[in-house]
Amino acid sequence: MIFEAYLSYKYLFCKRKEKFISLIALLSIGGVAVSVMSLIVVIAVMSGFGESLKEKIIGMNPHVVISTYDLMEGFDSVVEQTRKLPGVSYVYPFVEGQAMMNFENRVYGIFIKGVPSDSIGSEIIRKYLREGSYQLKSGEIVIGRELAVRLGVKIGDALNIMSPAFGQVYGDFPPMMSFQIIGIFKSEMFEYDNSLVFLTIQDARKLYGLLTEQAHGIGVEIRNIEEAHNMKAMIADFLPDGYMVKSWMDINKNLFAALKTEKNVMFILLTLAVLVAATNIISTLVMIVLEKTREIGILKSIGMTDAGIMKIFILEGGFIGMTGSLVGFIGGILFVHWMDGIESFVSRLTGFEVFPREVYYFDSIPTVLNIPDISVILLCAFFVSIIAAFYPAWKASRLSPVEAIRYE
Repeated sequence: MIFEAYLSYKYLFCKRKEKFISLIALLSIGGVAVSVMSLIVVIAVMSGFGESLKEKIIGMNPHVVISTYDLMEGFDSVVEQTRKLPGVSYVYPFVEGQAMMNFENRVYGIFIKGVPSDSIGSEIIRKYLREGSYQLKSGEIVIGRELAVRLGVKIGDALNIMSPAFGQVYGDFPPMMSFQIIGIFKSEMFEYDNSLVFLTIQDARKLYGLLTEQAHGIGVEIRNIEEAHNMKAMIADFLPDGYMVKSWMDINKNLFAALKTEKNVMFILLTLAVLVAATNIISTLVMIVLEKTREIGILKSIGMTDAGIMKIFILEGGFIGMTGSLVGFIGGILFVHWMDGIESFVSRLTGFEVFPREVYYFDSIPTVLNIPDISVILLCAFFVSIIAAFYPAWKASRLSPVEAIRYE
């Protein structure tokens, strides 16, 4: 095998009188390299988008939600049992739903979330607070940055909120409650920043006409979000009849399934680029076989077997795949590392914004380099290169030594 590997290396990288064959060999390596680099960059960006989106969605919502088909009452025992489970950070009841905000004779649709006014509720808001305070008291609210810009309000301004559900309890006309803005948050999720409003759970109960011990659900925050399914199962074991429990994966199942499908489809489509590069490998090896016909005849005449000849050219395909994969790997890592700088340069050069921040709502292009993804890409490129070498290798092994030497 060492002798065959030496010959395959010499055949591929030796100096030739016919420069065109060397150029084709370099193009084959370049084709594999570009394909691998493209796969690494695209998969890294899609993984980055998925991770960033997951972080933002989970950051504003409980990791596990306990609810019932109707309003929750007498849930103290459920809260206490859940709080004792290993891996649980904190547990809190919440009230949430749609409401209307009145400001300067204009009405806006919003989504309110009532959380406890203690340290638990404050921790939820603190992570994304940009201005003001996160310690809510009765009559105070924290709103999103986009909503504040849309309304043209600032810290200290007063807003009126009314809930349609309130009118169902206390009359046909839903009365308004006045709240003072004490904080502005920015979650990097446009839907939340444009409509979500935090207030105390006591005020949310008043808006919805709920009793003191009623809530819409119980939120559970855990230390390891990847253990949400296991936590869901542990909670479900002791819940009485009528309770439901969902993890963040269940609540956002369709969204993350769509992202995973897009990532897989992009991987399949870009793998076709590797197959295109494989055709270059076939062309390169066929030309090398034609160039080395005399040498192949001499090798067979001195006793080298057909299998040995095949090994030489299969190893050549392996060298092309390995070299191209290595170059593509380095290029992909560097491209991902300097992606924001490259995007800014291209935007300035063309005058076209490649990555509009106001559309994607990210400060920079999110990227995540996953070792399993990169390993699969490199292995695919290498094995496709090996497979592409089989036909030229077989043709080389079928050459008759007498005929090869006679016509050369």
